[in-house]
Amino acid sequence: MPNYAERRVTHQMRVVELRFGASVPGLLRRLRAEGLNGVQVARRLDIPTGTARRWLVRFGLDDASLIRSALRAATPACAQRTCGCRQVTAAMPAEGSSR
Repeated sequence: MPNYAERRVTHQMRVVELRFGASVPGLLRRLRAEGLNGVQVARRLDIPTGTARRWLVRFGLDDASLIRSALRAATPACAQRTCGCRQVTAAMPAEGSSR
């Protein structure tokens, strides 16, 4: 049984967790890995579409969050401004350009 003191769990989340026997974040991750979107997730879990989309955003599994995290992973540290070198890679000319 999940420890509800560790995270805020709504009544609807408890119902879904009891029905499917798994945590909501785990269920959402599995369904997104199957390629389902928010509407399809809602149908599969038998919950309102707005609730499914809100949960996807809350747990970072919505399309925008996934795209942002993929871009962050593929971007060099200088472009993310996390390396501290103050180098601006976007203003640098590409290799082979005539500038």
